[in-house]
Amino acid sequence: MIDKLSRKVTIALVAIVLYCTIISTFIYIFDHITYFDYTTLWLTFFIISSPMFLIVGVAMAFLFDRFVVKPQFKGLLYTLVAGIVVLPYSAFISQLTLLNALYYFIFGAIAGIIFFIVQVLFESYFYTKSTKELYD
Repeated sequence: MIDKLSRKVTIALVAIVLYCTIISTFIYIFDHITYFDYTTLWLTFFIISSPMFLIVGVAMAFLFDRFVVKPQFKGLLYTLVAGIVVLPYSAFISQLTLLNALYYFIFGAIAGIIFFIVQVLFESYFYTKSTKELYD
C-alpha cells in the first residue's frame, strides 16, 4: 500500500510541475495584461494546484485503478472529474460566472489529462513488471 501511495504521489508531483509550467507559459505568452513575472505565475499555480493534485488526484488514481478497467474510460473520467472538482475550489478564488466556470473547467480538464498521461508514462516505463520484481 505504501509502495502504491509513493508511486501515486511521485506521479502527482511530476504532474504538478508539468501543469504549472504549461499553464504559466500559456498565460505569460498569450495574456497581454500580465501583472506578474513568470516565476510569480508559476509559484502561484503551484500553490493553488498542489492540494488538488496531491489530494484529489491521488485519491482519483486509487479509485480509478481499482474500479475502472479500460484506459479509455480512465482518461475520460480523469478529464471530467478534474474539471468538475475544480469548480467549487475556484469559487473561492474568483466570482463564479459562466465564463469563469468554463475557464476553470478547462484548466481542471487539462490537469486531469496531464495527470493521466504522466501516470500512463510512469506505469509504462518506470513501474513495469521487471522493476516491480526488484522491489517485491
